[in-house]
Amino acid sequence: MGVIEDMMKIGMKSAKAGLEVTEELIKLFREDGRLVGSILKEMEPEEITEILEGTSSQLIRMVRSLHTPAVDVFERSEEFVIIAEVPGARPEDVQVRAGERFVEITANVPKMREGEAKTRERVTGEVRRRIDLPGKINPNAVSAKCGRGLLVVKAPKAEASEIEVKPMEEG
Repeated sequence: MGVIEDMMKIGMKSAKAGLEVTEELIKLFREDGRLVGSILKEMEPEEITEILEGTSSQLIRMVRSLHTPAVDVFERSEEFVIIAEVPGARPEDVQVRAGERFVEITANVPKMREGEAKTRERVTGEVRRRIDLPGKINPNAVSAKCGRGLLVVKAPKAEASEIEVKPMEEG
């Protein structure tokens, strides 16, 4: 736990001085990211945010990034397909929102209790991911299915509409 304590001390010094996250803190996170990540993944996002309250928003964004599901995004001729890992989540545990150029996924991924964890890499608890798409979609036609640990979202591309060009009136 020494890494976490060091990280918090540096973060608190930055926050008290009203500074952005220091290079020293970023270096520490990069060097020990795996260890820090594995420790932080054991905690709920609210617990982490509470501990780090008052530190730079950049650090909080780094920590929250540990609570995002892995996704693959594919582009087909008529649609974008997003596949997100949500192991153990039921359809009622998942929400999908869509805008003109994005899809946002929120899910509650349960922690599996199969005995004493020796390695824990899966993201659990509330996870959230916003996927910005390279083209416009029709948000009202987006569909989603959840099962076997995956969420599959199909987002049809917005159709270009033909516009009639009329002659200008002279005068």
